Amino acid sequence: MSEVNDKLWDARTLKPESLVVEVGRIGDMTERQTAKMYELFNRYGICIVQHAPSPEPVEELVELGKLYGNSVVHDRADARGLVVVAELQGYGEFVGASSGPHLMHTGGTFMEWKDVPKVVLLQCETQSRIGGQSMISSGAAAFRYLKHNDPKALELLMDPQVFSIRRSAHGKGQFGGTGVKGKAVFDTQRLGDGRTWLTFRFDGEVKLDIQPDAAVDAFDKLLNFFNRSENQIDFKLKPNQIMVCDNTSVVHARTAYQSGSGRKLNRLQLDGTRKELVFGFPQPS
Repeated sequence: MSEVNDKLWDARTLKPESLVVEVGRIGDMTERQTAKMYELFNRYGICIVQHAPSPEPVEELVELGKLYGNSVVHDRADARGLVVVAELQGYGEFVGASSGPHLMHTGGTFMEWKDVPKVVLLQCETQSRIGGQSMISSGAAAFRYLKHNDPKALELLMDPQVFSIRRSAHGKGQFGGTGVKGKAVFDTQRLGDGRTWLTFRFDGEVKLDIQPDAAVDAFDKLLNFFNRSENQIDFKLKPNQIMVCDNTSVVHARTAYQSGSGRKLNRLQLDGTRKELVFGFPQPS
């Protein structure tokens, strides 16, 4: 069972429906509904806000974003920071703009620490009838697993220089082809208060350089942990639902979906500058 704000949970017993907060219009949320949303976010690193139908669903997303700070620039974002997650022409190199699977990752891994979003919102407008399942895994659970089963691997992944990452796609915005040199997977320096910041990505859209060589095996062990079904909660977002992820403590993924299905999600990334929010996780025993 999760203790308050430790982001440590058992995917075999945590039910996605327990993470849902039902509201009317986002702008009309009560103090009690808002407090419940923050409580779930701080405890598990994820919650799902189900809002009333709206003729302009994206306005509900923008309104919710105000409760999680300021928007963070994304290479495909509009002036408000909104990104359409759907099959898009001209973005063939980008996993998020295809119907293929999107593997476990945190957002903005290839960005400098100061630019990495702390909160990721994903709003469903249209489902695919086949596929498009969302999956979440706990960074705190992965940390505890490695601590108990391979502490040397964990030590390597906590090294501030363990991996460098660069986008393989050219991109169409300011982040096209960008990357960073030297990051820890489990960073213990950025958040303070003894809390750990998880950053992780592995897919065909990025180029990874992992050093030393022994850390490659450690990275693979972590990837295998995230990919095992017993370490994931999975669900299909419904229209008018917004998934809220703590980008410092959980990884998220998506299964492939039917091409041409019209599936459409909207994404908004925020800097988390709200006093109600608690990021990362304490090192579990």
